[in-house]
Amino acid sequence: MAFIESLVDVEFVKDLVCSQGKTHEEVSNILKEMFPETTRGLGEKSVYRFCKEHGLRRTKSDAELDVTVRNAVSMVGPVYGRKMLKGFLDSRAKIVVASEKRIGSSLARVKPDNHRRRQQNIARQINPAPYVATHFGHKLHMTKTRSLSDMVLL
Repeated sequence: MAFIESLVDVEFVKDLVCSQGKTHEEVSNILKEMFPETTRGLGEKSVYRFCKEHGLRRTKSDAELDVTVRNAVSMVGPVYGRKMLKGFLDSRAKIVVASEKRIGSSLARVKPDNHRRRQQNIARQINPAPYVATHFGHKLHMTKTRSLSDMVLL
């Protein structure tokens, strides 16, 4: 039995982590304010271990994630993919904890036409037109230093 269990109920910590979306550090600070006489066992690492033992995570359900992704897409537009949207959600709303894979599948569910367009754009970037030069020097470019040295009168 963890030390935190002797002080508070599991449901209290579950409400803080799952419902309110508090981080381990925030839960630790709340517990330290509730029990100022306790000096050990309420640190961030202890709260992390307690949450891991009891399976407490602050992830959102797919339906909640879809709503969040839909709102984010309406703010940033259709060009953000899973990586950019993950960064956007991490910077704007610290409560959203979801992997890139979950955000990508949510994007595909919420805006399938934008998802299809991004896939076609990626296919075009992966298979570009091959480099073709008709003769030697056809696509030769002069560097800036070379052109400057030619222009300088010595």
